[in-house]
Amino acid sequence: MDFKESIKDLSERIIAYKDLLHNEEQTKDSLIKPFVRLMGYDSSNPLEVKAEMHCDVGIKKGEKVDYCILNNGEPIILIECKRYGENLSTHYNQLFRYFSVSEAKFAILTNGITYQFFTDLVKPNIMDEKPFIEIDLTNIEDWQIDEIQKFHKSVFDAERIRNAARKRKDTEDLATKLKNTIKNELHSPSEDLVNFFIEKVCGKELSQELFVYFSEVVKRHFVDLIADKSNVATTHPHHDIGTNRHRTTTSSGKDKSQYAINGKGCYGKCPLPKEVVKEYLKQYNILSIEQLQDIFLDDLQGSRLGVIRAKIEDKNVKRYYKIEDHKLGIIYVCKDWYPWTITNFISHVNTNIEGITITKIE
Repeated sequence: MDFKESIKDLSERIIAYKDLLHNEEQTKDSLIKPFVRLMGYDSSNPLEVKAEMHCDVGIKKGEKVDYCILNNGEPIILIECKRYGENLSTHYNQLFRYFSVSEAKFAILTNGITYQFFTDLVKPNIMDEKPFIEIDLTNIEDWQIDEIQKFHKSVFDAERIRNAARKRKDTEDLATKLKNTIKNELHSPSEDLVNFFIEKVCGKELSQELFVYFSEVVKRHFVDLIADKSNVATTHPHHDIGTNRHRTTTSSGKDKSQYAINGKGCYGKCPLPKEVVKEYLKQYNILSIEQLQDIFLDDLQGSRLGVIRAKIEDKNVKRYYKIEDHKLGIIYVCKDWYPWTITNFISHVNTNIEGITITKIE
């Protein structure tokens, strides 16, 4: 059986055993030790895999990492194990401490299904905050199998792995910077970008008056492009254009769902859009309420009330939240939301707005 087949065999083993595992030791025996053996290391040989290795940090004694894989007596990989299904993010600091006092250049945090691979690309001997590879053994891709195969005893080369990890990190950092630059240009085009389009469209220099006018045209069309994307994303097969409503079956009783924005807060469906708009204003340079309305389309709310208003009638004052923005003045955000309209709003935000993610709190 080759390495890829062995990984897939372990994946099937996880699916078969997972409901029978109730603690860390069972997870180690049934899932993690087989993974270690699959990587070519004898988990019963203390010269290759040392269990409960001491990693005391300062005055904190009795610190032990679950497994340390050795090569010619030297530590090369630390493995910290948690029970099946446990949230790994709460245990990062523990592995961080172990890494800081070890000679190993790689560390793995795992619950038997998810494996997070760390090293020290940012600062020497300081474990990075983000893993350079994270895999789910029940849903592993071929490229991930190729990457973790580099850790196999027969081909292990620390420098080769670190170079690949550094290249991946540099690529991700560049992609993040590129996306942020594009996002900023879309919402507030720079003078350089405006000049680029002036040259492409006009082929000559313009007077200051025309330049200012053309700049506003460029900005407006960029906003229109974003709005067009939003319109496409919010089109739904159950949308009734004639009544401007989304027909969705709703359950009886009051909707008590709660949501978080970028992992923070706890909001019901009615105040959620207001908090999202406030977060949006923090992140983006919005020049007018009209521009804000192009982002949060009236159609999302599902009725004539819309999402954003600059002015409202006195009779509707109780149907809106009021936001006071230092640039735009008073903004009114609708508080009338139904389960089907808030679902469309959340989908729109998560699909189209970079930097804001809404999650349901279970």
